[in-house]
Amino acid sequence: MKSFAPVELSYPQSEERVCPARCAKRATAKTRTNTYEKMKALVFKRYGGPDRVTFADVARPVPKPDEILVQVHAAGLNPVDNKIREGKMKPLLRFQLPATLGSDLAGVVLEAGRDVTRFKPGDAVFASIFGLRTGALAEFAVVPEKAAALKPANLDFVQAASIPMVGLTA
Repeated sequence: MKSFAPVELSYPQSEERVCPARCAKRATAKTRTNTYEKMKALVFKRYGGPDRVTFADVARPVPKPDEILVQVHAAGLNPVDNKIREGKMKPLLRFQLPATLGSDLAGVVLEAGRDVTRFKPGDAVFASIFGLRTGALAEFAVVPEKAAALKPANLDFVQAASIPMVGLTA
């Protein structure tokens, strides 16, 4: 049986990524007007083997009223992600291609939709976004409020990102 592989995402020490507090302050201090901002993501443009996966610049997602925008600090790659890429899950899950891989993540909330009540910018969270509109192997991901939880303080981001899919499977 293939095992889960948590991935820690490392970023350059730019002003926006130095610490969650600064990220949260910037997120609440200004409203994003350009909805076409770009981010890096691990995507596949056609179903098939591992050679179909590449890093690409894609549009940064914009949260809906019941979603949070998370800066991803760690993401999980599960065996089901390979099945999705190979097209074996098409009868159950249809993705608009190109699609971003990954369903488990941990990171820091940058924005909260107007209907979100449980999270605020700066909160450390973890979530499963399996089968939703975006993937976790990206700089940013949108997460429905009901799919996220506060990250336990005694877990780092990699540990927290390793929980969602295997926890749901157990």
